[in-house]
Amino acid sequence: MVGGSPMQAVLMAPGVKDKKVLAFKRGKGKDAEAGVTALIRDIVAGGARSAFHVFDLAKVVDLHRGWRRALPDVRPCYAVKCNPDGAMLAALAALGAGFDCASRAEIEAVLALGVRPATIVYANPCKPEAHLEYAAEVGVNLTTYDSEEEVAKILMY
Repeated sequence: MVGGSPMQAVLMAPGVKDKKVLAFKRGKGKDAEAGVTALIRDIVAGGARSAFHVFDLAKVVDLHRGWRRALPDVRPCYAVKCNPDGAMLAALAALGAGFDCASRAEIEAVLALGVRPATIVYANPCKPEAHLEYAAEVGVNLTTYDSEEEVAKILMY
């Protein structure tokens, strides 16, 4: 994260800065839920005619901050398959998170945000050889394995 507050870094991240970002009243418990519900109602009432999704960037920042406070020496690695939305990935990249990628496409998406290959873990129980080769070519050198067969494939690259 470069300069400014974590939220400023997130809002200026590629994948976020060009999105429509709306503020809503934050609270705790039922109040937080009411704030999100009110925001969704406003979007629908405004005539939204296509699918949309809502997530709380401030919550992402808060959760990351809590992780770093509790485990300062452990970099969290976000599993891209959980939510590959560009804004989510960009927000986490701006915060300095690492990434757990399960495919070439996920690695490409994260690298496109300027994430360093050293912060990416290629984690898939059955990696296609072409994806292993790609990961090695772009400098993603940290991986996982679940079987002897996977170790044999990994050793080739």
